[in-house]
Amino acid sequence: MILETSVAAAVPPGAAEAAVVPSDPDAPLVRRIAAGDRDAHRQLYERHARGVLAYLVGRLGQRAAAEEILQDVMLDAWRAAGRFRGESRVRTWLLAIAHNRACNEIRRQRRVTLSDDPAATAAAAGRRHGDAPRPRWRTEEIIDLGQAVDALPDIHRAVLDLVFFHGLTIDETAEVLEVAPGTVKSRLSRAKAQLRERLGQEPAPHV
Repeated sequence: MILETSVAAAVPPGAAEAAVVPSDPDAPLVRRIAAGDRDAHRQLYERHARGVLAYLVGRLGQRAAAEEILQDVMLDAWRAAGRFRGESRVRTWLLAIAHNRACNEIRRQRRVTLSDDPAATAAAAGRRHGDAPRPRWRTEEIIDLGQAVDALPDIHRAVLDLVFFHGLTIDETAEVLEVAPGTVKSRLSRAKAQLRERLGQEPAPHV
């Protein structure tokens, strides 16, 4: 199956549970940035801007907004370099900054939308009370895996994105999302079940 093949290729056995942070070639760059080295900051940007931008585009769905926030992320990295303790990979640290920036932007966009659209405000209130109907997708409406992933709820899409497309471990993903590793595992399981359902492989359990 497409999903299981992708999973197997993306995460070698045992990799998701790895707890030891390997030697990170980016760590010296962050130390240099903390000392005010602008060339090190440029090198960090060159190494990671593409991956961080891809994550932001996936979260926001708007390349222009993602490019703007990427600049904020790298500025945050410059300012926070002195507080980086090396307990995670630099890439994980940057994605955590990007995740927080993206969440702030999503909240801002929702506030603008709700303030401008009373119908949207009512719909959002309904979702908070759990009375929104569960959307259904027919197999023919899902052209490929990418579109199926895009159709997932935000919290499930974020986990898939970090684990399968950015290669983060379960623990690293938990750090980026600021949740427990067990929460990442349960969201990942639910996301995979939803993808199987939407790709017409088998029904997802209702939880």
